[in-house]
Amino acid sequence: MKAEDRYRNLKTKENYHKLLESGMFWEFHPELSGDWNEDESIINQRQDMSKDQLSKLLKQEKEWTAMFDSDVRVGLALLDEIRKLNQNKEDE
Repeated sequence: MKAEDRYRNLKTKENYHKLLESGMFWEFHPELSGDWNEDESIINQRQDMSKDQLSKLLKQEKEWTAMFDSDVRVGLALLDEIRKLNQNKEDE
């Protein structure tokens, strides 16, 4: 998926912060930092990241992957419950 497609709803600082405040930011974009000033260049495809920044992202990704691998069943169960709650809201 291209960055422009992946981040199409985060192009503005306002939309970025709305998603961040919703609590779902990390579900959709775990690769981002949560800081608009750091992430804006990634979102708007200005790939001027240093080797240090790339190394930091790769390290974070490895840590998160290891963390979620051990709790896959719990995570899937939580996602299923969230889907059920969302479905109930839509049905109301």
